[in-house]
Amino acid sequence: MDNLDVRIFREFVQDRGAYPLQSDIRQPVMKVATKLNIDVATVRNRIKKLHESGFMKDWYVFPNPSLFDLGVAHARGDVLAQSTMKDDAIRKIRLVQGIWTIINHFGSSMRVILYFEDQASLKKQIELIARISSSENILHREIHFPQCAVTLSEDDLEVVGSILTDPTKSYNAISKETGLSNKTVKRRLERMLRGRALFMIPSLNPESLSGATLAELLVFYESPEAMKKENGRIETHMLFLLVITNISQVKEILNWVKQQPGVKSAFLDLVEGRIEQYDAFSQQLKRKLTQVRSAGRKMLQLA
Repeated sequence: MDNLDVRIFREFVQDRGAYPLQSDIRQPVMKVATKLNIDVATVRNRIKKLHESGFMKDWYVFPNPSLFDLGVAHARGDVLAQSTMKDDAIRKIRLVQGIWTIINHFGSSMRVILYFEDQASLKKQIELIARISSSENILHREIHFPQCAVTLSEDDLEVVGSILTDPTKSYNAISKETGLSNKTVKRRLERMLRGRALFMIPSLNPESLSGATLAELLVFYESPEAMKKENGRIETHMLFLLVITNISQVKEILNWVKQQPGVKSAFLDLVEGRIEQYDAFSQQLKRKLTQVRSAGRKMLQLA
């Protein structure tokens, strides 16, 4: 994986705006090629090779959690035990309610990403993770998504369900699955994207990287204002995905980051593996669809 692969990968994975995930879920290859000043064929071939290598497995649509009245948080901590105990802790943590991704780092640390209903439930989830991992130093923060500007109808949810595991599915294929016209599908998708209802997340297999290692750089800032000055976002922390080709640079990179203005602390972890439970997306979607249909039936009964 060379520098051009990394740049192309970043365009598809990380949003250039103020969002934690890529918001342009149907971003055309032409757009990426234009941004990077390379030809379309190169982008297609590089993406194809990343897929064939096994590093990039699939793409998933990530509905805005506010659609389900949920929040998203992540937590980083160390398992205070030997490696075999860490594997056991991971097996138990994946069963905790709301967990949809566990990132296992080389060494004792790991990071988990989860859904939560309210602050009380988030506190309980974090406490449970801490007990399972025997960790006393878990750091957790909420991942803030923009407020969704649209309300999704039953037809909207059907469209989302159709593209959940294939964000680039053709309008014609979506139309056949949902029974909606191509024009209606296109209009509804564009409306949802403008309303910040949908994002895109990749399924990754770090173990398939050749000649490089996936890394996570987690940076905590002194204040939201300090982060806004450096990154344009009003947050107290930021996560960066890095692809490192020279492990000896890890300490140098981390020291440089810690010396930057406004930085309170930082962690640079090499990723050993990922456990992705993306079926949580479809479960939430089905729950929401049931709610919308139920509300529709009640309205009909009242009429």
